[in-house]
Order: sequence, then structure tokens, then C-alpha cells
Amino acid sequence: MKKVHFIGIAGSAMAPIAIMMKKKGWDVTGSDTNVFEPALSLLNENDIKWYEGYDKGRVEDVDLVILGGFPLLGNPNNEEFIHAKELGKQIEGYAYALQLLVVKDISIVVTGSYGKTTTTAIIAWILECAGKEPSFMVGGKPINFPTGVKSTGGDFSVLEGDEFASVYSFDMEPRFLSYKPKYTILSSTKWDHLNIYKTEQSYIDAFIKLAKEVEKNSGVLFICASGENNEKVLNTYNGDSIIYALENRATVIDSPIDYLAANIIHTENNTKFTVLLNDSPLGDFETDMIGEHNVENCLAAIAVCHHLRIDIKSINSGLSTFKGLKRRQEIIGTSTEGSIVIDDFAHSAVKAKSTLEALKTRYKNKKIIAIYQPRSSEREDRNALSAYRGAFDQADLVLLPKMTVKKSVPKEHRIYGKDYAAAISQTGTKTLYIPKDEELIDRIKSESDENTIIVFMSASDWGDLMTQTLNE
Repeated sequence: MKKVHFIGIAGSAMAPIAIMMKKKGWDVTGSDTNVFEPALSLLNENDIKWYEGYDKGRVEDVDLVILGGFPLLGNPNNEEFIHAKELGKQIEGYAYALQLLVVKDISIVVTGSYGKTTTTAIIAWILECAGKEPSFMVGGKPINFPTGVKSTGGDFSVLEGDEFASVYSFDMEPRFLSYKPKYTILSSTKWDHLNIYKTEQSYIDAFIKLAKEVEKNSGVLFICASGENNEKVLNTYNGDSIIYALENRATVIDSPIDYLAANIIHTENNTKFTVLLNDSPLGDFETDMIGEHNVENCLAAIAVCHHLRIDIKSINSGLSTFKGLKRRQEIIGTSTEGSIVIDDFAHSAVKAKSTLEALKTRYKNKKIIAIYQPRSSEREDRNALSAYRGAFDQADLVLLPKMTVKKSVPKEHRIYGKDYAAAISQTGTKTLYIPKDEELIDRIKSESDENTIIVFMSASDWGDLMTQTLNE
């Protein structure tokens, strides 16, 4: 098979996978709607032939169809998908391409409610620094690499293991089960993706199933001692496990800590910490990344790489030279008022909380204005509002832009901008819903100065709204 068509090619993983397959000799085309950065530049710079919108004629002469998660989430009757089925084409989620070209026998899979993208990218870069030439899939754009997906002849693979359905409504199995999980990180099992997992227990069960796969593969489960619900997964697991944790953080797992991050020091330039292995010093490390949640991500990467006999010098070199990811606490410039402007991918309460806490550790004496837009799928279940209590406490002001809700969602389940504002402000954080862009920009400008951090948090493209704050 040599001709492949991607339905939803602009997804954070789909675009780099399409580029990888082109480099492997495939004839690649794709379709999507509302394509924005960084996928827009990735596709164009790599001469990928893609189309705005969908047309069933594009699947007629292809050998393989790779189906992204969002096209069917928006429209289960996507015409390219329906016609491909009618023609009997082979239709797969993107995990199929990763199985084919990326996954190795030494398979490192990074899972959990948060930290997956960053931790995956850190491990891939450490292995690269150690000369291991890893294959990898990062669900974002790591600055140290040209794209987030690479297929090599090396022995190692490291993949971001998403718990989301492989392809919504087509294949509901979690994506992480497709990657031969062996050396597997679990950061947290905090209930997420409520549109897929209707109960907290069903979410936990997905990770229990993952743990059983690790056990079957004679692997090792690296599990964060403070991750919510992680003890419920560990209690069902009978394989080898390694526990990691940050000093002075409450834990849910009643087991000795193997890898501990201690003596954490935050400055305006970097973060330094010491790692203890079974209470004995392993080494001192530093990272340019912000916040304790990123120390936790670094610690998980250190634990896996050290267990796989990567030398400490390479681990330290990888961490100290890791440049982060696009749209992960990315400083994009300053505003006309002199504020630092940051773009971040946080699109849920738990991710927003981590981002804001991180910014507060580095910019202790600055005012923080958060402009927040939750992912669209979260606006379909009012149970999601409970997670917002206290999530924005580190912000001085929260501004919410216009939000739309699909008409197909029953009115009793819909969440509107004013609902998010009420949920966030419960603990006293000043929160305003401003649906008009002009008024939102005016408010940002009037509230900010050179002692302000402006952070835009969303999985979507802000378009002109963010660029209008920048000092050109």
C-alpha cells in the first residue's frame, strides 16, 4: 500500500504522522477544517497535499484511510468516512500507522491525566542525547525536533499514550493499548474526557486495563505516588512497579518511594532539584521549564531513563538542553503595555491549575491575567463544572471569550460561558465572561502593565485575539 488519505489531517498527532509517512515513501493527502498553527506550517513546509473541508471523491483511489478523532466527533456522518466504508477501504486510527512504523520492542508509553506530552518529549530528547536514536510520537511540537513523530532504526520507542478513544464512535478502545506498553508511566488517573468516560470508575478501568497489558508484556509501571486514583490502579497490578514522587507532596500510594525529587528551587531563569534513589543521592538536575508539575514530568523521565541504563551525564544533558514544546507555557512576546504574553495548551481545569501554579512559582510578584477557553467536548456535560472550584486561584483575573455549544447537545447538559465564570469565581477569583472580542481586548489592555503576565489557555487557535495584544 502506498497511497494514504488522512481525514482530520491537522490534528496534533495526525499532521506529523502524515509527514512521517510521506518521508517513508507514501503518497499522502488529507482533509480538515479550521486548520491553525502549528499544524498549518508543518503541513505546508513539508509539502503535504491537504484540503479545506471534506469531499468523498478524495478517498476513491487510496489504499489506506487514517481517521482522526475529531471529524467524527463533529459529524458522525463525515462524507469521506462514509464513502470509504462504502468502497470497502481499509480504515484505521492513527495508532495503526504508529504500530507499523514507530513502536519498538523497547516501548516506553507515557500515560495519565496530565503531563503526557511534555514527559514524552523529554524522554525522547534524553534518548537522542544518549545516542539511542529513538522513534517517538509526541502529541505536540517539541522545539528540539523538527516534528513530533519520528521513525528510526533504533531499539527504543517512546509514545504519548492517550486514553481518548482511538477514533470516536469508530474504535472506542483507548489509544495507549495499541503501543505495546512495556515501560509505562502513569502520572494520574484523575477523571477526564467525560464525553467518553461517563463515570469515574469507567475512566479508572481504562488504566487498569493498561496496567494488565504492562503486566502481560513483563514490563514496569512507573507510577506517581501523588496522582489521583493511582492507588486504585496499582492495587490491581501484579507486575513490577517503580514509585516516584516530589518531596513534601501528599501521596495516595502507601509504598516506599523509589525516585524522589527534593530540594526544589525555583528562580526566574530555571528550576533546580536533587533526585534521591531509595533515599541515596542520584544526582542534581536543572530545567528551564516552569513549575513543580514540570519537575514531576522531569522526574518521571529520569526514573525511566535511569532504569533503562541511560547514563546520568546524558540524562542531565538532555534535561538542561530541553527547550520545551510549542504552546506549552510558550512566551510569544510582550504586549503594548509591556506584559509578558504566554500561549499555553491548557484546555481543562486540571491543566489550567497546573499552568497557573507553575507561572506563580516563577513570577511570584506579578499579576496574572488568564484568558481561558475550555475544549469544546467539555461543554457537553455539566458535571465538568465541579472541577473548576479552586482551579484558577493563582490567577488575579480570569477572562472568558465567546463560547459556542453544539445544538445537538441537550439544553440541560450544555455549559455556557457564564456557567464557567460562576464556577471559577466560587473561591473568589475575579472572573468575567466577555463574548465580544473588542471588549475582551480592551479589558486585557486596561488591566495589564509591565508587571503583568498574560496567559492564553486553549486547545484552539486564538487567531487575531492573541496577536492584537502583542507589541509589533
